[in-house]
Amino acid sequence: MRRRLLWHGFFLFLLGTLTGLVIPMFANPRMGVSAHLAGAMSGLFIVVLGLAVDEIRLGERARSVMAELAVWSNYLGWAALAAAAARRPGFRRGTLEGEPGGRRARSVLGRYRGRAGDGAPGSQETLSPRRSKASSLAQR
Repeated sequence: MRRRLLWHGFFLFLLGTLTGLVIPMFANPRMGVSAHLAGAMSGLFIVVLGLAVDEIRLGERARSVMAELAVWSNYLGWAALAAAAARRPGFRRGTLEGEPGGRRARSVLGRYRGRAGDGAPGSQETLSPRRSKASSLAQR
């Protein structure tokens, strides 16, 4: 079991590393970074688990189930993030036909336009005085 966990850990680490090489090719590169990091960290976790599996006080059957669940859950986590990276970014339910610039998205973004053409979002305009009051209170 130790050898199997080590093999799967190094293989998942390799998958995470290779995912890092193709980040620019993903439709959603930020999710590609997440898949890359998840693959690398999950692979290292399985390697550490493989090194420590003999020290874990469990029955043989429970230890086997633990190892299977650890391996498959980490593979599935990496695969889900890689699949999300392959999808186009900005898909939202509720917009017209799933387009990022649909009716609902435009109405929400329309609320945060800046004042007097200065280009600052409206939320920054309304929160600036509050921030300055809060920072002045914090400095006292």
